[in-house]
Amino acid sequence: MRRKEKSKLMTILIVLALAGLSVLGKKLGWIDESGDFRSPSNDPGKPTSSSNPGAEESLGKYQLLRGCVLADDRNNDGDSFLVRHGRDEHVLRLYFVDCPEKRRHQYNGERIHEQAQYFKISDDAAIQTGLAAKDFTEKLLRKAPFDVATKWEEVYSSGRFYSFVMLPAESGKSSGQRYLCQELIKQGLGRIHTKGADLPTGTPWRKFRDQLRDDEARAKSARKGGWGQG
Repeated sequence: MRRKEKSKLMTILIVLALAGLSVLGKKLGWIDESGDFRSPSNDPGKPTSSSNPGAEESLGKYQLLRGCVLADDRNNDGDSFLVRHGRDEHVLRLYFVDCPEKRRHQYNGERIHEQAQYFKISDDAAIQTGLAAKDFTEKLLRKAPFDVATKWEEVYSSGRFYSFVMLPAESGKSSGQRYLCQELIKQGLGRIHTKGADLPTGTPWRKFRDQLRDDEARAKSARKGGWGQG
């Protein structure tokens, strides 16, 4: 075979090999539709099945992020905060619960007043409740790594994602799933407000909302959090 023909054949073989690798890469998730390489472990659509900190796995319709930790951020508050998961960081917004604002600025006066009306307290008392909610969330999340269940629903193109924060069982108990949104309601540090969703464990959202209403009634009766500010 002549040198020129050998060169042409080699070129064809290389092109075919690259095409084959491209098809295989897309099937395995190494390459996205734009042709760029990506890491499967960082792709929300390709969770792994490891239970190690920083791992991802599926839980029904949710992606479960294991071993998250709270990250420092000036915008953290009771229901919205920055978390670190492995090498990634995500800003989360809790389902079901809305904590009062922790400070006043030129754009949130109406919202603070609305939150205050819910608890039947003053606007200043609502802000104090918001600060207490921020402190409660920070202390709880810094005790130990926690899991996050999310469907990556974005909150009004804000870069925040609706999520459930799933907490370890209480001290002395070997089982019992705990959710941060419910813990805030139990302490009177938030109102049952904003988007709800079925739980990652399969409990329908209406059933969980009714549980939250019972928790809120008990917190109100005990004058906890914002319910005791009036």
